[in-house]
Amino acid sequence: MFGTIRKQLIFPQGERPWETSGLSWGRVIYDPAEHLFKMWYRSRCPGNAQPPSKKVDSTVESSEIVSRTVRDFFCYATSADGIQWDRPDLEMFDFNGRRHNNILSESMSEYSMAGFDNVIQDTAEPNPEHRYKGLTFCSAQRSLLTGNQPGMGICVGYSADGLRWTAPTLILSKTDFTDCDMVLPARDPDTGKWIGFFRPRTVPKRRFIGYSESTDFEHWTFPRMLLAPTPDDDEWTEFYGLAAGRVGAVRIGLLWVFHNHPEFSPVTQELVFSESGRDWHRVAPRTQFLPLGIVGERDSRSIYPTTILDHNDEHFIYFTGLNSDHGSDYGPREMGPAKTAPGQQPDSSINLARLPWGHWSGWRADQDGLIETDFVTNYGAAGISILAELGTGGQIQCEILDQFGRPIPGWDKEASRLVPVANGRYAIQWGAGLTGADSQESPAGGKVGHVVKLKFKLRQATLFGFQAGTA
Repeated sequence: MFGTIRKQLIFPQGERPWETSGLSWGRVIYDPAEHLFKMWYRSRCPGNAQPPSKKVDSTVESSEIVSRTVRDFFCYATSADGIQWDRPDLEMFDFNGRRHNNILSESMSEYSMAGFDNVIQDTAEPNPEHRYKGLTFCSAQRSLLTGNQPGMGICVGYSADGLRWTAPTLILSKTDFTDCDMVLPARDPDTGKWIGFFRPRTVPKRRFIGYSESTDFEHWTFPRMLLAPTPDDDEWTEFYGLAAGRVGAVRIGLLWVFHNHPEFSPVTQELVFSESGRDWHRVAPRTQFLPLGIVGERDSRSIYPTTILDHNDEHFIYFTGLNSDHGSDYGPREMGPAKTAPGQQPDSSINLARLPWGHWSGWRADQDGLIETDFVTNYGAAGISILAELGTGGQIQCEILDQFGRPIPGWDKEASRLVPVANGRYAIQWGAGLTGADSQESPAGGKVGHVVKLKFKLRQATLFGFQAGTA
């Protein structure tokens, strides 16, 4: 059972003349020094009417070729709350004779990209010119590869202010990689390294998530396989990308699931998690976490999550929504065209999904249900607290069990009660205010030791998590 998710539109297609043909990505950071949310996103509008690009390089898949029938832009937006967004008047780019816009740059060649899909603010970077880092998949005139030859692949760029960027520099070749969809927004606190979820190139083409590390953001390990479909998935399933963040000591991610079917090829997503950051697990395989919208809505056929942020007592999930599918390259024919529902024009948008903090997945009981934990160590005097969602008339009771699995007198479920704290957080008390603190004795003669079990009784309620003792 997933928590209650609220989806809302942030940027609809067509609000500005340079956004009439599509919006995508929307990579977001929160700058604590400026108390400001910052977003870098892509927009499109009609361009010179030229024939679609031909596949001149057999190592480049059709999906990596940019048609010059549209103009591609790299744009910037800001927000005080992450919900209402402004397009600042940057006066950096001339669009149709006017400079009053939020455009940073434009793609100027067939294989170039206007900007960077992955933008990171590195406050610990000693070089002020590299405080903002970007990665994307494109062509570059400069290369760090052997021979320093220009080419196409994963490229890096830098900026001092997030607005004025260096030209992309090639660091990983297209012969080995097909994309660099996601990079963790900060160094891994356990290893001190940057983590990238890159897609290695395979023959025949199949998509799965790879895991790469870097100490300097330019030299990356060749990715090992991290997440791939299993025999329980259908033959059309491929894993396209992974957006991830850190929630406490756990890494949480949304896996892009590409259904590479010739007739219908949407992109959905699943919830995944990792305790180490190096081994990831699917929570509910083949179950959508952010459900696709109804037919015709902007997110009815594809959802691409890009950012997971904690804000106050919520998780903010930014995603691109499309009413068209990806288009299939499965079987003998090349990439099939993306499709919309009959009568629909292609539409895309940047959206926000809001989730109460910690409410990623839990155990739901509509009737009576019991959950018993393994043995837990109860340190400190903070007692027992939970994250939960109660339905109408919903109830959660808890009892503390001793080493023999018996309820400790005074800490039985009948004496327990929930005390609301805030936004789905509850403290559990027993009798006259007992919290279950360690070495505490009840009037009934029970004593809570350091090692206990917890047993929860649920009705019309979902339990997302619990904590025994101090954080």
